Amino acid sequence: MSHLVKRCDNCGTENDPDEVLCRKCQVMLPLKAIQNDTRPPAQQPEQVKTKPPSTPPTPAKTTKPETREWPYQAVPVVVQKTPLRVVITGLDIGFFDLVLLLTELMLAALPALILATVILVLIFAALGSLFGLPGR
Repeated sequence: MSHLVKRCDNCGTENDPDEVLCRKCQVMLPLKAIQNDTRPPAQQPEQVKTKPPSTPPTPAKTTKPETREWPYQAVPVVVQKTPLRVVITGLDIGFFDLVLLLTELMLAALPALILATVILVLIFAALGSLFGLPGR
């Protein structure tokens, strides 16, 4: 069975083709996916155990695994606890543009005005039927 995978250059782990970071070592994966031919990843040859030397060994230099730079720039997230306040100090708009804006606002408010009128008529009709007209 063969399918596309991304093999990590650092640890040899096979990842899904849409992954960006290796799921094991979190190193950036290559851009192209390769065909998996069900062979296991290349492993390091086993070291032969020998008798420990009589003198203490010098510590081996540790090298960091090769990492790739993240290609995108991080965007800082600002969390603001208080609401943001905006104050408009001046408005430069032409007369006909202002007339057009106010006409559009009036037309947008008509459905709300009709709905409010229907609700008020129903409320006053209910109150009138409960208490009736005085003097009759």
